[in-house]
Formats: sequence, C-alpha cells, structure tokens
Amino acid sequence: MKTKLLAASALALFSLCSQANEGQWQPAQLAQLGEQLDAVGIRLDAQQLANPLDFPLNAVISMGYCSGAFVSPNGLILTNHHCGYGMIQHNSTAANNLIEKGFIAKAYAEELPGGPQERIYVTRAIDDVTQAVLAKVGQQTGKARFDAIEEASKALIKDCETDAFTRCQVRSFHGGLSYQRITQTMFKDVRLVYAPPEAIGKFGGDTDNFEWPRHTGDFSVLRVYVGPDGKPAEYSPDNKPYHSKHFLHINAQGVREGDGILLAGYPGTTSRYRLASEVNFAKNWTYPTQAADYRQTLAIINQQSQGHPEWAVAYASTVASLNNRMKKLEGLIDGFKQTDIAAIKAQKEAALPSKAHLEALESALKKAQPQWQRQWYQALSHQSALLDATIRLYRNALERQKPDAERKAGFQDRDQAMLKAGLERLQSRFVPQIDQAIWQAKLSHYLASAYRDPALDAVLPLANGKPALDALYQHTALLDAKARLALLDMNAAAFAKSQDPMVKLAVALTPQVIAAEDQEEALDGELSALRPAYMQDIIAYNEARGLPVYPDANSTLRVTFGTVAGYQPRDAVYYGPFTSVDGILQKEQDSGEFAVPEALKAAIKDRRFGQFERDTLSPKPAWYCTLLPCPALKPFNSVPVAFLSSADTTGGNSGSPVMDGQGRLVGLNFDSTYESITKDWYFNPQITRAIHVDMRYVLWLLESVYPAPNLLDEMVIERE
Repeated sequence: MKTKLLAASALALFSLCSQANEGQWQPAQLAQLGEQLDAVGIRLDAQQLANPLDFPLNAVISMGYCSGAFVSPNGLILTNHHCGYGMIQHNSTAANNLIEKGFIAKAYAEELPGGPQERIYVTRAIDDVTQAVLAKVGQQTGKARFDAIEEASKALIKDCETDAFTRCQVRSFHGGLSYQRITQTMFKDVRLVYAPPEAIGKFGGDTDNFEWPRHTGDFSVLRVYVGPDGKPAEYSPDNKPYHSKHFLHINAQGVREGDGILLAGYPGTTSRYRLASEVNFAKNWTYPTQAADYRQTLAIINQQSQGHPEWAVAYASTVASLNNRMKKLEGLIDGFKQTDIAAIKAQKEAALPSKAHLEALESALKKAQPQWQRQWYQALSHQSALLDATIRLYRNALERQKPDAERKAGFQDRDQAMLKAGLERLQSRFVPQIDQAIWQAKLSHYLASAYRDPALDAVLPLANGKPALDALYQHTALLDAKARLALLDMNAAAFAKSQDPMVKLAVALTPQVIAAEDQEEALDGELSALRPAYMQDIIAYNEARGLPVYPDANSTLRVTFGTVAGYQPRDAVYYGPFTSVDGILQKEQDSGEFAVPEALKAAIKDRRFGQFERDTLSPKPAWYCTLLPCPALKPFNSVPVAFLSSADTTGGNSGSPVMDGQGRLVGLNFDSTYESITKDWYFNPQITRAIHVDMRYVLWLLESVYPAPNLLDEMVIERE
C-alpha cells in the first residue's frame, strides 16, 4: 500500500511539473505564475517578468520571422545562424561565398548591411483594444465582419504609428475573443557581424534537422544601428550602434541536467484549441499536399542549379526554408500516426457541457474546407515570384487610388517601404530560368486538378491546354530590377495600357486574385464570429479543472519555462539532454552535411577546451548526499554543444534566448525534436523537447576556433 501511495504521489508531482512546462504565456499572465516559476528554479520576480518594458523581456527582439536578444549595450544581437541566413546569402556570391566560409567583422566598419527587408522589432507597449474592435464589428458576420475588424485595426494602428519607426499591429487572441495592440520600435539598419561557416552553423544539414542528438552551432551575430541622434534611421554609413537599455549577461558556467530555464520570443502559430475535424483535415489533406509541393519545388531548384553555382547561392535561403518546412510537415504526418491527436481532441470536445457552439463551428468548417482546397489549387496557377510581384504592384496601384484609410492592409502608405524592399530583395533571390520551371510545374498541377475555373483558365498563359510560358519570360522587361522598381510609381491606367506580357497577365489575373481573396476573407469572417463562443466554453472547462489557459501563438511576445531534461522517444531508448564536441567527430564525413572544418577538427582533437570543458553535467547533488550514498555523477569531459529542455516552443521561437533562473543567457533555441513536432496541436510533456545551442559552445568558438575577441570584450560574460 505504501508503494502505491508513493507511486501516486510521484505521478501527481510529475503531472504538476509537466503542466508547468506547457504554455506560451503572455507577459501579463506571468504575474499569476509565481509558484510554477519558483518550482522550476526561476528566481526572477514574476511581476518583473510580466513587464515587457523591464529586464529581461525588453532585451528580447523579433526579426518578424525569428527571435533573438540584445547581448551588449551597443545593439549587439545573438540569434540563430538560420535566422541570419538570408543576410549571409544577401552578402554572398559564387566568388565570395560567406555561407560556406563564414564571416567575422573585426570592427564596426567591417559589418555588412543585412539587406533591404531586414528589420528588428522591440516591443514597447501592449494594450487591450477588445472593446474598440468589437464595438466596430457588432453582430456582423462573413465578409462584412472581416472588413469591420480590418477597418477597426487600421484605425487603431494609424493612431499608434506616430512616426516612421513605430510599428503597430492588432492581434486577436483565443480566436477573436480578445484583441491587443502591440506597439514596437522598428529598426531598419541591421548589419551582419559574425557568422560561423555553414559546416558549423548548419552542421548535419537537413538530415539532422529536427533530430537528436544534435551538434549544430546554430548562431549568428547581428547589430542594430541608429542615426547620429540615437534614433532609428534608414541605413547610412554615418549611423552608429544602437544603445540597448536592457541586454542579457551570459552565464559561461551554463546549465546542468534538471536546471530550470526561461525562454522568451515570438512564436508563430499553434493550433492547440482547434477541433478534431481540423486535425483530420490537416493530417489527410493539407500537410501531405503541401509536403508534395515542397518536394517538387526543391527538386526543380536542385536540377536547374546544376552547373550554376551562382544560382545555387541565389536560392540558398529559399532551399533552406523549404527543406525546414517540408521536414516539419513530414514530422507532423508521422506524429499524427504515432499519437491519435484527433481522438484526444474529440474526447475533450465530448466532455464539454454544452455542444451548441461546437456544432455551429463544425458546420462552418465543413463548408469552408472544400473552398480552401479549391483556393489552394487555383493559387498554384500563378505561383511565380516574378508574376506575384507584378500582381502585387498592380494591386498597389489600384489601392493607391483610394484614401489611405480605405486601402487594403498591406498597401497603405505605411507599407510602401516594405514593398520596395521586397522588390530590391528579389533581385538577389531570383533566377528567371528557375522561376519559370517552378511556375511550369505548379501550373501543370493546377491543370490536372479537379478545381479548374473556366474564368481563370481564360486568362492563363496556355496553348492547347498546356502551359506556354516561354514568350512571357523572353519578352518581359521585368527581369531587370530597375524595371520592376519603376512599377512602384506607375498608376493603374498605365498598367492597363502596358504591352509588357507579364504586366498584361498580371492585370488580367488580378480580378481573379481579388475574388479568391474575398472568398477567403468571407470564410475568415464567419469563423471569427463562431470561434470566440467556442473558446469561452473551452476556457471555462479548462479553468474549472485547473488546466493552463494561454492563447495559441500568434507571433506576439510569449514566455515559456521548463527544465533541462532528456526523454524516451521509444521503447528501451533514452536520449540524454546534452551533446558534446566529441560527437561532431563521431558524425564526421569527408564531404557534405557532416564535413567538419579543419580549424574545428584540430581544436577538438587537441582538446583545446580551456574553461569550457565540463567534467560532468549531471544534476547537482541533493543536500542529503552529504549524509547518504548517492549515485555517482556521470562523466562528460568535453564542451557541450546543444541541450534539450521541456520548454514549449514553435516556429518563430528560433533564436529565442534561453535563460537561467537569474535571467542570464545560457543558450539559443533553434529546433525541436522530431517526436515534438505535433506540439503545435497537442503538448505531450513526456516527449516534447526543444533543442538549444549551448552558450558554452558559442563562447568557445568565439574564443578559440574562429576568434572574435572584439565581440567577447563587448559582451558581459559571467565566468564564475
């Protein structure tokens, strides 16, 4: 009986700790989570953590697609190598390939412009605007509701954006149950400071992506610059490094197994509160369809790039992104086979006291899903980077005929700089032959589908029912970057008169694109009227059982916490929470994804580890080990490369700072284990693990392998 009671107590404790690890919490919610934070060893005050303007949250930045953190008072940022990959690619050529050889700036003057589209965002206010949005919406549904939400959001944003470097957004939470306005400072002058060679920053490549054990030094160093007056500014050689009020110190001692960690960043999207039917739709159609599309696109890029190293450089960032997304989709598909998440969600739905809101939402989804399929196939018919840019520019000309407040979001005055930057960025990521080959395949896929639209077919470039794209690319002037940029200032009438074949096609296709957009917005509007009521039922049900009630991720600032811990992926297999530099040589191959740079290989073989070698990373001995026998500490005797934690993360958390209990930087989040991928839908505490690059490995590389003493001197590194 005593054994059973102990087992029950242990299970209860495990459940409590596991529950604490789940949750992508809004900052304000942390004020109520003091006990959970304390339980995992977070010593920072919960009230302080709840303030996005205070340390450490104000040191956390968004790149719009990744996260990172300030690590010096001079605007220095640490993020992932794959987050800085676009900047590295932007500054690379076949003759000077920084992707392959890496980059080190020894002085401010050597730091390279990140590119026209790169931005750094720092959150400076979060305001509840639910009443302002819902008052505008009223009881409307469908397209009218979508338009009302957009109109209210645009008005709130306009009132907020008082200068060109204040960026605001209105985000919905819990499916539209509440709304917040996020105010951020936007920095446009972002520069590349340091990137290890790809053989370190992407060691293991796509083979190791989402896998454990991992030995990837996935980090890069950036810097934010401002004008001479200290305010955000456009890029200029006269700009100076930004003075960051809050920045993270680095704990060179690092963490051990069982230590608590805190992680903050801007996670993209999760679907924790979606229905069982939505899981099945994603499992059976969305994910397999998208994965097949990515595989085809990657094969085309690879085939077309053979013998053209400059083309491979141009599409390097695109390939990396597609490979990452494809493997995630494959992991989701496999994960759904291993865990019946639809059944788990169906069980929770069955437990709800009231089914009325659930049934209304189910009915709307049943109508929406076939429409989403049709829209996806029809969008394939015009998926060319060049054509997409041209359609977007024509839309911009049409929208500019309206007062700014009446334009579609994305085409207002506030969006013009980003439109221009996108065009400029396209030049270094675009090869006409590859673009045409990709479009040819996608258009053929549409033509073979059951979702053809005669009105759409009538304006597509077809000959005898087959794609006919050669003349478009041969005769358009838009292969030239200057010609594309000129379209930014062209009015709608000039577009309509243009004889350029790509422009003519864009003008002809735009009504179809707008009609599809209207249909999608009508669906979104209908669902946004139904989800809030369903979410109220979910929240009431969860709160009554003491379960976490955090909103799904939506690219806003979130905080999660957990412990450094291994896991058991399958029967009789256990993965420890740390990898070492010795594992790099165990994986080494002469070429390809597992090639090891000579400088790194020599440092490992010579055991030049210095203060970063750890004899053990086992949990700290318990207090009673001075009185009673305890298990011997497991030897490590190497430099740690990466570690696992039970933190709740997803895409967008790449580059997120991983902090110890005092808020000191100990790692950078860069991936999840393959078994964890389905956590976007369901958090399983037993197998969900995030992967982080260890700051001890980063510091060792900066100090002993690819030295950057100027950067080490700039950071505050606590070595004791």
